[in-house]
Amino acid sequence: PIDYLKTILNKKTTKESTKFDEKSTNKTESLNNQYSSYIDKYIEHLESEIRQKNRQIDDLTIALKQEQSLNLNSQNILSNTKKIETDNIDSKEDIIAPKASKKNE
Repeated sequence: PIDYLKTILNKKTTKESTKFDEKSTNKTESLNNQYSSYIDKYIEHLESEIRQKNRQIDDLTIALKQEQSLNLNSQNILSNTKKIETDNIDSKEDIIAPKASKKNE
């Protein structure tokens, strides 16, 4: 009878240990799945951030090009204005001088 009880105890422990092993491997697989899922979600998050940063870079590049274009336009306008102002001054002097001489006559 004692041998019988020992075999029953041994069987229970082996059954329990196999159940435990199954549970632990299931837990390990579950943890691996959770970890993989977490990694996938994190990668998706990083890809989303990269897309957002690329859009910001595109927007800033466009804004910079517009600013450079405005600067070039204002430089052109200023240089043209200076030419016009000097032209006007010269032409005004030319125009004023004859009028003044006509009035004095």
